[in-house]
Amino acid sequence: MKKTILITGASSGFGLLSANLLYEKGHKVYGTSRSPARYQTPFELLEMDVQDLGSIQNVVSHIITEQGQIDVLINNAGMLLYGALEEASEKEVQRIYDVNVFGAMRVANEVLPQMRKSRKGKIINVTSLAGLVETPTFGHYCATKHALEGYTKTLSHEVAPFGIQVALVKPGEYYTNIFENAVFSENKIADYEFLREILNEQVEARISAEDNNSQEVAQLITKLVEVKQMKLHNRIGKFSGMIPMLNLFPGMLKKVVKKTYGLDKV
Repeated sequence: MKKTILITGASSGFGLLSANLLYEKGHKVYGTSRSPARYQTPFELLEMDVQDLGSIQNVVSHIITEQGQIDVLINNAGMLLYGALEEASEKEVQRIYDVNVFGAMRVANEVLPQMRKSRKGKIINVTSLAGLVETPTFGHYCATKHALEGYTKTLSHEVAPFGIQVALVKPGEYYTNIFENAVFSENKIADYEFLREILNEQVEARISAEDNNSQEVAQLITKLVEVKQMKLHNRIGKFSGMIPMLNLFPGMLKKVVKKTYGLDKV
């Protein structure tokens, strides 16, 4: 059955791959980008900045006017802030929370009234395994994904009585444009230079070794759109199956993180 789908951050990465696949499957797909004129897509790409409530309202109103409803919201827009936690300025931290957390909330809040009225709908929030496991030098990104994880789990309880399903998609280490577009903390502290060097080497090595089949994330998202009943938690990628067990043993998890990122020898 054809669905009307809104995907944020659909000009690249998981958003673009998912939008293309859903379009190919025959769904009516609306993607969003801050600069849609820069891209050519088979689906309609609308201008939206998740930090701008007015632009969100315009897009949601446009889709509902054209289609009568939005069946599925996929919150995919996000950014990466790179650097030690202490290095980030308050402005930089506020921005990443505004995009990764409040942005998803803003869009959901605009879509939910119509979904509650129709007593159906799906909201899929794309987070990360970083929402379950800490990663040095990506600390603020991890924190936003932990926040979105908690928000989404609570939302799933609150909207279930209205027939609305909610899901989390938690990809592991896939190389997407988010790395190319990463924001680096302007305030660099010399004491953390060793940490940056170690983590740079580890991340580059892990990305190079990764099969980087990002299409499988798009396939998972498409499956969630089309399945009758979504699961709340959907992990995907290398080591994703180990995460729940490791979270039960914080000491072991800390050792694994240190070894994984080359910090066990520091």
